[in-house]
Amino acid sequence: MRKALEASIPGIAQSVIPINVESAARFVGIEQITEVETSAFDGLLSATRSGTYVATLRKGQSESRKRFTLAHELGHVIVHTSIGRRAPVTTNELFHCQATTPEEKEEERLCDLLASQLLMPQPQFAQAIQEIGVSAETIPDIAQRFAVSLEAVSKRLLAVLPYEMGIGYWYLSDNNANFMPKWYLTRNGPRSIEQVIAVGSQGSQCFTDTQVRGWQWMSLQGPMDKYFVDVFPLRGPQKAWLLLVVFDSAAQHIMVRMSGNKTAAAQLPLIPE
Repeated sequence: MRKALEASIPGIAQSVIPINVESAARFVGIEQITEVETSAFDGLLSATRSGTYVATLRKGQSESRKRFTLAHELGHVIVHTSIGRRAPVTTNELFHCQATTPEEKEEERLCDLLASQLLMPQPQFAQAIQEIGVSAETIPDIAQRFAVSLEAVSKRLLAVLPYEMGIGYWYLSDNNANFMPKWYLTRNGPRSIEQVIAVGSQGSQCFTDTQVRGWQWMSLQGPMDKYFVDVFPLRGPQKAWLLLVVFDSAAQHIMVRMSGNKTAAAQLPLIPE
């Protein structure tokens, strides 16, 4: 993916961060970028009579989400021109916005990878995580540096770090009764968490107004289990937290290594076996 991206946009990996994704889109032939009111898709690409492209984005997306959507549509152009997938051949023919066949699903995966590589180039991303460190507290700072969403930067971190981890976004329900997961990612991709954590129950003490780090019994992927967690409260109108889990017996040492010990997290009390 990096080679295909560099071949299509020479020097892109050395560009100033955050990447100017609109300029990159126009460089590969997306001559027009429009926004429409719709709930059918986040982004859509169509071919023009002259062989260029039009990217149509859904109105109402956050700025970081819109950047990723446009980068994804740019990825379709690179897939079609550099990797050999068939491009639309008729005037204003649309690229599929919903993948149904295995080939289309694979193309969507490739476009997400290309978007991630474009917005978070490997050299600058490696430098950022070295300078800032990686923890539940610093992930928002990394996302802000690259102008991407928390979910996008979390996927990138899980792909590049050599540790078995999970990263999730949790929020307090409207009735203030439960802590609920919005999304949860591992190195193997998104995972579903069916459980919620009731306020006052085991595991709920992770979600406080300050960062906490340590071993904690909680239900994440089924029965109650003991996990090493790093949890940080997020800024915003909604009470929400970023939860990072390290699946390793040496989790505390891994966490210190990743974060560069730059954070002064409150240690959770030791949990008896």
